[in-house]
Amino acid sequence: MNPNMIPTFERVELLVKTVVNDVVMPSLSKVEFEDAGMVITGNHMIITTKEYNGESNEIIQTSKIFHLNEINSYRTHNKNK
Repeated sequence: MNPNMIPTFERVELLVKTVVNDVVMPSLSKVEFEDAGMVITGNHMIITTKEYNGESNEIIQTSKIFHLNEINSYRTHNKNK
């Protein structure tokens, strides 16, 4: 495996805790990412997605960083090949 590559999944689902004024509420929000890379490092989860901009012929990569205290659970999906 190339050390510059992170594992990618067809879909990553996160259940994110709702925090109001530093108080964790009982409700959860579901966040989904399609064709996303995911890595857990230290106390953080990093989700990376890519999109192709046909007009400028660019690949745009966007990463979202979550503190693990914000995450209740996660699920990854891949098709059998």
